Amino acid sequence: MKFRASLDDLNNALDVVSTVKPLNTSNESAFLISFFGGKCYVHSQDGSRYCRVELPVYDLEGEGGMVLPASKVASLKYLEGWIQLESVNTEDRYSIKYQTEGGSTATLTTLNPDHFNTLSKQLESATDEKIYPAALLKEGLGATSEYASVPEGQGEGTHQNVVQIFDASKEEWIKGDGVMFAADGVRAAYFSCEALKGKGLSLHLNNLPAFLSFLNKCGETIKVKKGESYSFLVDQVPSESGGFEDGAVFGWTHNTKQHGQFKYYGTNEDKIVLRVPKEMTLKSLTHIRKSLDSKHDKIRVTLKNESLLFQVSVDGDVISSVPVGVKALTQDDGTPSVAEFAYNVNVNSFLELFKGVRSNEVELRVVLVPAAKGRKEAGFFRTIDRYRLNSEGKIVIPAEDSKETTFECQVTRFTPSKF
Repeated sequence: MKFRASLDDLNNALDVVSTVKPLNTSNESAFLISFFGGKCYVHSQDGSRYCRVELPVYDLEGEGGMVLPASKVASLKYLEGWIQLESVNTEDRYSIKYQTEGGSTATLTTLNPDHFNTLSKQLESATDEKIYPAALLKEGLGATSEYASVPEGQGEGTHQNVVQIFDASKEEWIKGDGVMFAADGVRAAYFSCEALKGKGLSLHLNNLPAFLSFLNKCGETIKVKKGESYSFLVDQVPSESGGFEDGAVFGWTHNTKQHGQFKYYGTNEDKIVLRVPKEMTLKSLTHIRKSLDSKHDKIRVTLKNESLLFQVSVDGDVISSVPVGVKALTQDDGTPSVAEFAYNVNVNSFLELFKGVRSNEVELRVVLVPAAKGRKEAGFFRTIDRYRLNSEGKIVIPAEDSKETTFECQVTRFTPSKF
């Protein structure tokens, strides 16, 4: 097989498919170039993740596939114009030759293309597909993924290693339809948006870095297709007809571990509802965090006289933050918010309630759990952040006539008090 291609096109394709480190069944690192459905594609696969990008070619001769060693692709970035690639195979050796418009030539020892698989047929046969705004997936994953448990090793782990968008396909999920969720058994985060309703998705943390790396190379609209054993994220490229056509593809193996039920306690249970300034709260909490060594994480949070105070007492040292002025709001039923509380919290978890907040102010809400037999009094803390996002992922304050082109988002972050 022999063909020519633009070096810009080839390098761009290699940059995208490098989202997945290429490994064949013998753990040899190389990219497969093959034809499917009359088009040329560059493939990369590592056994659990897959990436494919179309490569425009011309002057095609022959058929089959060729393998480009991963260790040799970096040098191609320093060449310009066109490149001609040719596979030269004998009974005991596989080679790839290239020459460029500028006169560079090379003959490289490579691998048997038959030892590399593609998922093109599984992708083509996948019929369950949904369209997503790319900005919403990025926003939701940024808000929730840190609340999932970091997996041990590369196995499936548990449902706590998974970020999941609930849909209505199971009775236990219906109330969470359109909510992206992650939890580690103590903390939890919820990202909700109407535009995600009916668009279930499950993503293991082991796949998250590659997923986000690929997503950041996509346009404003993406498609997710579910195949026999893989899910596929497909970039949607604007076409000349005004619609979209499929572009680059990222695939990952299905998760068998998922959250069995959607749980979210109603805001009617919150007895304390405050409007809190984000920046001042972060500064005061960071001041206290920096006053502690890595072995200590417990601080005291006190509400009094419409101010939050953060304090720490370790080994005889007592440190208090600058008081943070807050505004008391009413409970859902119109009852005044409870005026005072004092609880111990994990300072790192409490910081996370405010770190990712997009608004200048955020609601801090607290459920007061009275002491009972075998259980001390506790407080359940959550922040609720509401804002609108445009298709570029930017916060906007839209005019009434532009609300249809923006997305109303709500992020809830939860952590309990610490005994």
